[in-house]
Amino acid sequence: MKKSFKVCMLALCMCMALIFSGCAAKQIMKNQQEEEKVDVTAQETEDPENDVEAEGGTDAETQEEEQQDVSDPSGAPVLGQKGIEDYEGYEYLYCEKIRTQSEKNEESGKMESSELSVFIPQTDHAYVNTNSVRGNYLGVSFDIELNPTIRYNKDDYLPEENLDYLMESEFNPFYSTERKGAVVSEAKAVDDNTALVEAEYFQFNTYDDSYSPVYALYFLRDLGEGRTVYVEFSIDGNTTTGKTPMLLDEMKQFYDIDIAWNKEEMDKKLEDYLASGGDNTFSTGYLLFELPEGWKEDYDTGDYSTTVYAPGGDAARANCMITFADEYAGYEAFKGVTSDEMVEAVKTYMDEGEMSSDVSYYGETCLGPAVCSIVEEKTTDGKVIAHFYWIFSDSYLYRITAIALDGVEENPFLIVEGILENGQVQSY
Repeated sequence: MKKSFKVCMLALCMCMALIFSGCAAKQIMKNQQEEEKVDVTAQETEDPENDVEAEGGTDAETQEEEQQDVSDPSGAPVLGQKGIEDYEGYEYLYCEKIRTQSEKNEESGKMESSELSVFIPQTDHAYVNTNSVRGNYLGVSFDIELNPTIRYNKDDYLPEENLDYLMESEFNPFYSTERKGAVVSEAKAVDDNTALVEAEYFQFNTYDDSYSPVYALYFLRDLGEGRTVYVEFSIDGNTTTGKTPMLLDEMKQFYDIDIAWNKEEMDKKLEDYLASGGDNTFSTGYLLFELPEGWKEDYDTGDYSTTVYAPGGDAARANCMITFADEYAGYEAFKGVTSDEMVEAVKTYMDEGEMSSDVSYYGETCLGPAVCSIVEEKTTDGKVIAHFYWIFSDSYLYRITAIALDGVEENPFLIVEGILENGQVQSY
């Protein structure tokens, strides 16, 4: 019985997923010597006993040291001061304590931890962990962490170098594609102990296609006594209120930092960005690429193993789609495999899936050498055409697929060819 386009698409995806999740790498490499696999595992383990003792507080000497008077002439506390927990002069901020995990002092033999008092916005939605606190209030999101994990030899670098290192992950384009038009400054030294980064971007909401103008500030400060604090503030122009400026004034005072938020300027920048056409960038985590305006992820057709994109995010309605899937085949599993072996392997997989196809070597792509298999199938809606691109990276097998009903206005085949040529690949 002839199938409709939607049923045919789902059948093609399911069939190829079964083939893809089979023994692709094993069959290609069955005559090759098994390579030694590298498996590096790192897991931090917390000691419950340490936590219990830390909850009880530090030793008597440490507590005595912490009972210091606020020395600021205005009477208002600033970040890093001790003995400020009882200060009640702020209208929008209140005090929370965060601390490091308890560690044994080799000299005293006691379990000790470092504490830090931070004043945060008075929200009911603050989340306090052992060494961090985060939340959102009046359009201001905050994330404060004591002694953050930076890198193994962080003490060998200046604060601005360590902050730039953190920003590489914070604004990695492969994992932050919903931050459109991001402009991020280089870290600059505020003083010998503090580095600062400012950023502006437009947060894209995939559910209603809306944008929010965001100003963000990040700083890293060495407080001495083995304490380093990492602070992130981001201000969403769509959720700020008339009280937000007063909140920011108190935050500027306590954190001793300028917060250069200007709603009118950010609204104008968003207006200019949208007038320019914006961008339609997507990422699979390993591949960054652009799709034509109006294309979105189709969550209904995709699943945990295959990501699907289509016009309007609806492949069935648009009668076309592009899919991405990948599978780890083993360390350098495809190293030395020839193009003829790749073609033969794909022919075998297609035959196992009982799919009649035209298979040929496609050539080099941004991800590696590729083989293309073309399938055509009759449906009640007409002829469905599918191009499967199998890319053989050293250790991964990627599959990018373009499927369309013959005659549709969109041309997913040309789009995929452009992705294979111009896509940006994540480097590790």
